[in-house]
Amino acid sequence: MFANFKYVALWSSAQKKWIDAIFENCSVLKHYKNKFLFIWNRERSTYLGLDETKSHKPLKKIWRRKDFKLLGITNKNTLIMDDRESNFRQNYGNAL
Repeated sequence: MFANFKYVALWSSAQKKWIDAIFENCSVLKHYKNKFLFIWNRERSTYLGLDETKSHKPLKKIWRRKDFKLLGITNKNTLIMDDRESNFRQNYGNAL
């Protein structure tokens, strides 16, 4: 994946402690942690109401950031891979 894309990022709906645990306990991932452009957890997600199981990852949060704009990250070169239908709907045209 890192050989085929200029930037790779991880945005999970999990809590930071679980993401850290995965990187610590998975020998394959451990070596790639520093290669990600960023690793975001559920704190960056958007929620509908008080239900934290209904998290969304609007890619516009990435595209609006000046530091990512300077890297050339736009809606034309960003893909999201997710298992939630709501993230596909919200990021239509960029979801796999």
